[in-house]
Amino acid sequence: MRVASQGGSSFFDKVALRLRRWRYRWYRRRRYRRGEPKTVAWIVGCQRSGTTLMVHLFELDRDTAAFQEYSALTVYPLPHDPVLHPLPKIQRILDREPAPLVVAKPLVASQDLFPLLELFPVTRAIWMFRHYAEVAVSSVRHFGPRIPLSDLAPIIAGDPDDWRSAGLDPAVRETIRRLHRPGMPPLDAAALFWLARNSLFFSQNLANDPRVALCRYGDLLADPAGTMRAVYAFLNRPYPGDYLVREVLPRRSPPRELALDPAIREVCQEMLERLESLPRLGA
Repeated sequence: MRVASQGGSSFFDKVALRLRRWRYRWYRRRRYRRGEPKTVAWIVGCQRSGTTLMVHLFELDRDTAAFQEYSALTVYPLPHDPVLHPLPKIQRILDREPAPLVVAKPLVASQDLFPLLELFPVTRAIWMFRHYAEVAVSSVRHFGPRIPLSDLAPIIAGDPDDWRSAGLDPAVRETIRRLHRPGMPPLDAAALFWLARNSLFFSQNLANDPRVALCRYGDLLADPAGTMRAVYAFLNRPYPGDYLVREVLPRRSPPRELALDPAIREVCQEMLERLESLPRLGA
């Protein structure tokens, strides 16, 4: 999909995306009134797991207001990552949206999902996940070889104020410390970061929260229409139609064979099997 990620979009794709966003915003303001009941859905999980594509598909629904990772809901204090505004401000911003469905992608808050789920009467969360090998390759390619290593530093240090480390189960932290090596290959580091982020699904006991559902990126690629129908059913919203996924060519994405450290591969595989053993949207 050309416009799911700004990095792969042409100038004309970006212009078309901006025009569509403006046109849909104008439609929603004419069609709906502020203050009407709405469903708020949070798209969370580990970076490079298909969250951008998921939010982009919602952007194609003119009855949905969608917020990507960098949006009015976040501040970007360079050189740091985007952080969410305080919850009262987020609530005010979303209250002003007249759309019956609001979707946002607060990835840096995946470790602290419950306050977001309590923010509105009707909230849902979709936890996106993807094979650790694919995420590792995508992370190194997108962020460069140094970022996966620096992502582990707050975890190793046990920094409670850094989003990468906050809320992490002590047992997972100790596993990462045990497997971490200074100057380790970037792919190994990216796989360990995948482990840390996806472990939060279990440390927050989200599998037992009916407001939260899993969605695997591979399912979205293999059956885009069927997966999005399941997503809309979970949100209790009418499915707009298969035009949402017409740019997504159905395909299966086999996991890559990477020369990961065998011990790292083992713990990541165990986490992947835990995730895949649970019910998920579009499976």
